[in-house]
Amino acid sequence: MRIDLTTEEFRKWYMRIASIENCTRPCCIQLEMKRIFEASWVYVAHISEVSEPGDYKATYIGVQPVIINRNANSVKYKRCSIGAGTEQQ
Repeated sequence: MRIDLTTEEFRKWYMRIASIENCTRPCCIQLEMKRIFEASWVYVAHISEVSEPGDYKATYIGVQPVIINRNANSVKYKRCSIGAGTEQQ
């Protein structure tokens, strides 16, 4: 089966393929992680997932590990990076 594409259709198809290939390049992935997951609020868990004191959830924000923990009064999270962590309420 042969598919004939006009020049404009071919250009659109090629740009789509080129964009997909760019999305898998390590430098592009790192840039997306920084711009998306480090620059804004990211949904991590629903309150029902850590509903009781002592409950926790381990997950990721982008490629960074995160632990959400509930104590008697609040929910806290800790970003786990090499050699350090940041605790937030």
